Amino acid sequence: MYYLHYLDEDQYGVWNSFVESSPQGTLFSTTTWLDSFDCNYRVLACYKGDEIVGGIAFAFRKVGPLKCIYIPTLTRYNGIIIRDCSKLNAVRRQSVEYGVADEIVRYLSCNYHVVNVSNSIPLKDIRPFDLNRFDITVNYTYVINLERIEETWGGFKNSLRRQIISAKDALDVTEEDNVDSLWAVYKQTFERQNIPCPMGYSEMKKLHDNLAKEDRARIFSVRDRLKNIHCSSMVVYDSKTAYYLLGGASTECRGSNAYSLMLWKVIEEMSGKVKKMDLVGANIPSISDYKKKFGGSLEHYFEAGNSRLFRMLISCKRILGRLFKG
Repeated sequence: MYYLHYLDEDQYGVWNSFVESSPQGTLFSTTTWLDSFDCNYRVLACYKGDEIVGGIAFAFRKVGPLKCIYIPTLTRYNGIIIRDCSKLNAVRRQSVEYGVADEIVRYLSCNYHVVNVSNSIPLKDIRPFDLNRFDITVNYTYVINLERIEETWGGFKNSLRRQIISAKDALDVTEEDNVDSLWAVYKQTFERQNIPCPMGYSEMKKLHDNLAKEDRARIFSVRDRLKNIHCSSMVVYDSKTAYYLLGGASTECRGSNAYSLMLWKVIEEMSGKVKKMDLVGANIPSISDYKKKFGGSLEHYFEAGNSRLFRMLISCKRILGRLFKG
């Protein structure tokens, strides 16, 4: 009924159009996104006849003899996407969605030693992963409706609105055309916590420049009247959703409510482009407590991994190492 085929580079335009039309499709499944990283990737399409009905675009690498599918840095969703089945009745829709996902999951399980994917919010039926003995992790994020910006503002917590109004008196939000200011405060944010930066300057620049030329990324910064930078962030977006991808705050200027002002400006700007905004992550209580003040709906999505074999090999290596040391 279904068959799988790896797409050639000259077919990537067709794939990216399919991503736009799929309910599960996001910027993170496009080749535009994957081209922004120094990674090897493939696009596996699921066909019924001559029509693409699903697929997955994934980064992969070899670790010794093992072929591994992994989630690149900052990639929120890299899972299975399926054609729009909204016009089908419930029975037929569930059959198509399950059948396509099952075909892809079984193939990945047989052909890759380690698979780790993060499915987007609309993919609710994860039985194919479960039946193929994947580990399933439930993750959370807040999604804000941007269709009526006045209602969005009204949904903010009262104290948050007061902070934003107060911050406007002393701070200005500007848009940047390069990553320099963002990188400076991003680096400081991780240095304060003694945590290595997830990406370097050149990686951030490549990501921004590659997406910005396709009108898929913007950077916003907050400065005071003396031009001191308080915080900066990058937002990326497709035709449906904006994603608050990354940000950082200056060590010297923390506590100025600049971050809240900046996020409100991002929301305002994105309301003219997309219908919703994903605040990207709400698993950590302190982060979740802040993001819920913006009045979005709490959504869950599923990460799936079959790295049992990999963990078993690592465990065996450690055991053998201890035995030989003894």
